[in-house]
Amino acid sequence: MLRNQDLNLLPIFDALVRERQLSRAAEALSMSQPAVSNALKRLRLSFKDDLFVRTRQGLVPTERALELHALIGPALNLVQRSFESELFDPLTSDRVINISMNTTMETLFLADFIKPLRQAAPQLRFRFFPDYLPEIPARLKDGRLNYAVEYIPLPEDKFDSV
Repeated sequence: MLRNQDLNLLPIFDALVRERQLSRAAEALSMSQPAVSNALKRLRLSFKDDLFVRTRQGLVPTERALELHALIGPALNLVQRSFESELFDPLTSDRVINISMNTTMETLFLADFIKPLRQAAPQLRFRFFPDYLPEIPARLKDGRLNYAVEYIPLPEDKFDSV
């Protein structure tokens, strides 16, 4: 039953899938690492699955975790967006904009793009991701990426038509 579940664990689960490390997930959530570790234990009990396997490179989601994230990620994104429905004020917004692009595009694009934005929106933050990530379409679809600046077309079958 849903009311018996701690829905506060879902953003932590989402961060763990995205960051693949306890410390980075904790940082992204502004939480302590022990708190995220404790939440992971509770998530494992709730879903009756290990959810992640520890490796030298970090946490690797289990197949069940990936299936759950495919359902939970978009739902969390919708809930988050509903709270951000206020008018965008560039002078005070501290949103994080996630962009995927290749290093050539970064070099050509960023100098002309970021400087004027820093003046208009001084607190706006940008996170850049490499363009070779295989899950760019999925990241765009579930909201982990806001934009992908690409020089090759992305497969149309990975997106819903609007």
